[in-house]
Amino acid sequence: MKKLLPLLLLCLLLFSLLASCGGGAVPAAAEPSVSPVTAIPSPSPSPAPSPSPEPEEHWVGTWGCAQYYGDATGDGGKMSALTVSATLPEATLRQIIRISAGGGQLRFTFSNEYGEGPLVIRAAHIAKATVPASSDIDVATDTPLTFNGGSAEVSIPAGERAVSDPVEFPAGALERIAVTTYFGEMPATVSCHVAARGNSFIQPGVNAVSEAALSGTKNTHWFVLSGAEVLSAPEQMSVVALGDSITDGYGVTDEKYTRWTDVFAEKLQENPDTQHISVINMGIGTNTLLNQANPLAAVDRFERDVLEQPGVGYFVFLIGTNDLGGKKAEDMIASYDTMIQEAAAAGIKVFAGTVIPKSMSNDTVRQTVNEWLRQQYADGNVYGLADFDELLRDPENPNTMLKEYNNDNTHPSIAGYAAMGEYMYTLIEADIAAN
Repeated sequence: MKKLLPLLLLCLLLFSLLASCGGGAVPAAAEPSVSPVTAIPSPSPSPAPSPSPEPEEHWVGTWGCAQYYGDATGDGGKMSALTVSATLPEATLRQIIRISAGGGQLRFTFSNEYGEGPLVIRAAHIAKATVPASSDIDVATDTPLTFNGGSAEVSIPAGERAVSDPVEFPAGALERIAVTTYFGEMPATVSCHVAARGNSFIQPGVNAVSEAALSGTKNTHWFVLSGAEVLSAPEQMSVVALGDSITDGYGVTDEKYTRWTDVFAEKLQENPDTQHISVINMGIGTNTLLNQANPLAAVDRFERDVLEQPGVGYFVFLIGTNDLGGKKAEDMIASYDTMIQEAAAAGIKVFAGTVIPKSMSNDTVRQTVNEWLRQQYADGNVYGLADFDELLRDPENPNTMLKEYNNDNTHPSIAGYAAMGEYMYTLIEADIAAN
C-alpha cells in the first residue's frame, strides 16, 4: 500500500498538467461579429461626350449690284436705262456677271423694288458664258432656275424681291455666268443698275433662254437681277464695298474687270489663305452719303446693301466725294458713325475708307472727315482704316491725286484702281494672317 501511494500521486499530477495544457475539450471559437455592409457599385464609365455638330454650310454673296431705277439720262451718253427697260416685256434678257468665289450650289435674287406693279418672270436659266463681250453660252451647262419650291415662273409684287431655289451648278471663282430671263408682264419703272461695266443682250418677242447666242440688241445695264449667292463652307465670308462711282468703276472699259473691287477679288483668289473671301461691289455712280432719293443715299441704303447681304464678314465704305461742296462735315461724320456702329453690332469688321482728293480749292470738309475717320481707328472705335486718301494723294499737293493715279481729278485712273485693289487686299490678308 505504501508502495502504491506515490504512484497514485504521480498519476494525479500528470492528469492535472494535461488538463491545464488544453488536453481537455476546447469550446469552438466564436465567429467574429461582422456589421452588415451596403454594396457600393463599381463606378460606371463616364459617357463619351457628344460630338460637336459640324458647322453648317451657309449662303454667302458672290456677286451683287445695288438697285435703283433707270432714268432718261443714260450712262455716260449710252442708251438710257429707261429706253431699254421699255423693250423688256415679252422679251429675253441675257446678263453676264462675273462671280467672285465659286461653289457647287447657287441661288439668285431678282428685284422689283422700284416697280409700281407686278413683275413676271416666265423662265430663267443660267449657263457658263464662253466668249468675252458676247452673249454666247455653253449650252451643255444650260440650267433652269425655279422659284418657291419648283415653279419655273414667278410673279414678284411691287416693292419686293424673289430668291430662286438653290440649283446645282459647279462654278469656279471669277467665272463668267450668263443669267437669261424671259419676262412677261413688267412695270414701267424697272429696278436696275445703270452702269454695269459689262454687256447684256435683249431678244424681243420670244423665249430664248436656252439659245446658244441671242440675236438682239446689246446694252450696258443690269435689270432686275440684284444678287448671286453660293452655298459655302462655314469659314466663307464676303467683303461688301459701299461707295459711289469710284467703287462702281467710272472710267474702266466694259468687260475688262479693272475696277478696284475686281482687282481686290482677283488678289484674294490668288492666295489660298484668302480664297474663302468674296467681294460684293455695292457702288453706285452719282451716289452721295446724305440726302438723295434715286439712288438712295448711301446711309439710307446701307441696311439693304450691307446688313442684309448673306455671309458678310467685312464692310468697307468709300463714300462722300459727291457730298463735298454742299454738306457739313458734322453731318457726314454722324452718318459714318451710324454705319460703323450698326455694322459692328452685327458682327461685321468695318474698314473706314478716307475720301480721296478731288482737286478742290476749299478742301476743309474732306480733311475734317478724314481726320475724324483716322482718329476713330486710332481710338479703337472702328476695326480698320482703308486710307485711300493717303494712298492716292500727291504729297506735294495733298488735295490732288498723283498724276499716274488721276483720271479726271475726281476718279482714279486704271492704275489708281489697281493700286486701291492691291492695297485693300493687303489689309484683309494681314487681318486673316493675324487671326
